[in-house]
Amino acid sequence: KTLTPKQNEFPIVINATGKITYDTREISVASARVGGRIEKLYIKYLYQPVEKGQKLMDIYSKDLVTEQENYIYLLNSDAENAPLIKTAENRLLLQGFTNDQISKLKSTKQPFQSVTIYSPYTGHLHDLTGTPVSADNSSMSNVKPAELTIKEGMYVQKGQGVFNIYSTKKVWAVLNIYSDKINLIKVGQKVKLKIDNEFTLDGNFKIDFIEPEIRSGQNTIAV
Repeated sequence: KTLTPKQNEFPIVINATGKITYDTREISVASARVGGRIEKLYIKYLYQPVEKGQKLMDIYSKDLVTEQENYIYLLNSDAENAPLIKTAENRLLLQGFTNDQISKLKSTKQPFQSVTIYSPYTGHLHDLTGTPVSADNSSMSNVKPAELTIKEGMYVQKGQGVFNIYSTKKVWAVLNIYSDKINLIKVGQKVKLKIDNEFTLDGNFKIDFIEPEIRSGQNTIAV
């Protein structure tokens, strides 16, 4: 029987150790826009899921109360001075006020005694002061609910980061490839993952990064 030569592509199977972990580019920081005392925490434990716009805490800030009183004074004494009033409103926005809160302040002329910090991102909470979770030291399966380091009654500084918020909308599979196989892979290559020879992750996966050198004392390269 005569066969015609054909060109085809076959998948390369590479055995590797590794883990599914956080994409560190998807880690964000929730910060306090004003300095003051934490009056109320709306979140209770580490790794608690939060949504963008969800309440995190109320902060009492003497400076913010003063800022509101100045705004109210402008409304009462110079209500026609639109540019000055707009500047005062922008200062409140920069310190964490929402447009709804400014509208209420404008109508009631009663200062809020605390400002609410809202989550700017969707994800789950991690302490800034705790052990960071990254591709280098821990995977998502290792985390367990625990108490927050931040407590009601503590003081925060203006601009201080209060929480890390980790998103899992994108994650990394960090694999350790033996050096004799590294010539078989390249950045941008499509990948299908088979986990523990039991189930296959079949999606739009590709190699995003290859470490440029073998770490000291190892014979693998992280991919």
